[in-house]
Amino acid sequence: QIYHNRQLASLLVPNLQTVGQFFYVYNGDGLTTLDLRSLRSVGDFFNINSNNKLAILDVSSLETVSGYVQLYYNNKLETIRLPKLKSVGDFFYIYDGDRLATLDLSQLVTVGSHFQIYHLDRMEVLDISSLQTVNDFFYVVYNSRLTSLSAPKLSTVGGYLSIHDNNV
Repeated sequence: QIYHNRQLASLLVPNLQTVGQFFYVYNGDGLTTLDLRSLRSVGDFFNINSNNKLAILDVSSLETVSGYVQLYYNNKLETIRLPKLKSVGDFFYIYDGDRLATLDLSQLVTVGSHFQIYHLDRMEVLDISSLQTVNDFFYVVYNSRLTSLSAPKLSTVGGYLSIHDNNV
């Protein structure tokens, strides 16, 4: 866990490939740079939250998270790149991103439980073209500028499907 480091501006771990259980970065008021370019897998939790100066989250090698992905309350975050992420074992949550406009989930195929995207006030396009299965809830709500949602391969939602209060 990396938290309450108010003066930490850069967290550079470019050779980190695997985290067996928890990867948390939160309450980093000064964090502007997070280099996780080699991270390929995370066990239980991948959680980035309440980092008020972080503008870009590029985890371009991440392929699997066995448990949860939670990205929220990152008020300046404009871009999230997870282009190789294929599977999430449990929950996938992204919410309360005032400035988030770009989200790359181009290879996400399976979410083991909940898929939730909400309160992303600047996101206009949500392209989850590879997503096939969400084993429980599929929830895309309260994204005030969302005008396009593309999920052409989505064939299974095991529980509840909810898309509302967007511009779609």
